[in-house]
Amino acid sequence: MNAPFAAVFILIAAVVLGAIMLVSRRAGPVARHVLAGLGLLLASLPLGVILTLVLLPLWRWIEERFEIESVGHSGPATWCYLVTMLACVLALASLYVARVRRRSSASAARS
Repeated sequence: MNAPFAAVFILIAAVVLGAIMLVSRRAGPVARHVLAGLGLLLASLPLGVILTLVLLPLWRWIEERFEIESVGHSGPATWCYLVTMLACVLALASLYVARVRRRSSASAARS
């Protein structure tokens, strides 16, 4: 396989995320939020993997400074990926909540 794994993973996630967004337009408010949450989780996976690899110097520094096993012979430890993906989920979810609140306050102001 000649294509980089990250690029293929991002492409698949983008297609699935686009499909979720199209389905959520026809769904009710609760289903829309559930589908948006699923989309946020899906989007955070490739973003988390890429950011974990970009933050490799940070993981090495943590390993040297605090003596916590962070980087092995095959790359960052599993907990590094989990922490980064959790941070991505929290960041994307906070942006989504802010957008929903802004829309609801704008629609309340119109009424």
